[in-house]
Amino acid sequence: MRDERSAGTTAVLLATDFDGTIAPIVTIPEEACIHPLAARLLEHCSALPEIAVAVISGRDVDDVRRRIGGVRAIVAGSHGLECVAPDGTVLWTEERRCPELPPSLTRDALHADLRIERKKYSFALHSRDVAGDPQQMKRVIAAVTSWADEHNLDVIGGREVTEVRVRGGGKRAALRTIAARYEPRGMVYAGDDITDFPALAFAATHGRAIFVESEERTPPEIPGLWRVARIEDLCFAFVRALLEHVPGLAFDAGPHSVTESVSSATESSPERNTAR
Repeated sequence: MRDERSAGTTAVLLATDFDGTIAPIVTIPEEACIHPLAARLLEHCSALPEIAVAVISGRDVDDVRRRIGGVRAIVAGSHGLECVAPDGTVLWTEERRCPELPPSLTRDALHADLRIERKKYSFALHSRDVAGDPQQMKRVIAAVTSWADEHNLDVIGGREVTEVRVRGGGKRAALRTIAARYEPRGMVYAGDDITDFPALAFAATHGRAIFVESEERTPPEIPGLWRVARIEDLCFAFVRALLEHVPGLAFDAGPHSVTESVSSATESSPERNTAR
């Protein structure tokens, strides 16, 4: 099914990160699943002509598309190095590939109990819930960072993960390019980690930016930033933001309930757009 939206006909662009934002953080990346309420909401929104849904992730595009089920979304993967339309049409891609980590560094990483996740344009070293020596992990990550610098690669630190990837892209650039394509009258973006901060800042100047809080990441200092504590709260914050541009939007949340923290976040004064 083709995406029939054209420039200027979209009321709002609803864009979001994946891991930690609409999918709970998990120890094994392959086990990540979109939250049922987020899946229900985004699938509903993606069927409406007034809303363009986009998922902007560090995962490969094909990986994201497998995990969002029936959501007809624009998907920008690999931190914006590749992007496809809802029907799978390639909007842009990157020809370069990330070189393989040398065998010696691979052995060091495994001996330090780091988990290695290989992607199309990058690889990631995961340290969540591992039993290795933290100092040994730091030494390995420092050595990998030095190797990456020698090969003109970007190194990105995330929530218990260090990613080495082909230089370029970025979630802000992806969000800006998608917005230029659809020319929405409003914009919403949600994220949870440092790689989302530039996109959140961009969204805040063009609409709404929503940060999903965790103990692992201090929220960015962005004027007007909404902060929520749970994915369920994020979904209701999405609805409140969308109602500013699609007044007739109706969404049945089923058994899920909205918390008072969301009301506080989305109805607070500009000086305190937070939810605790």
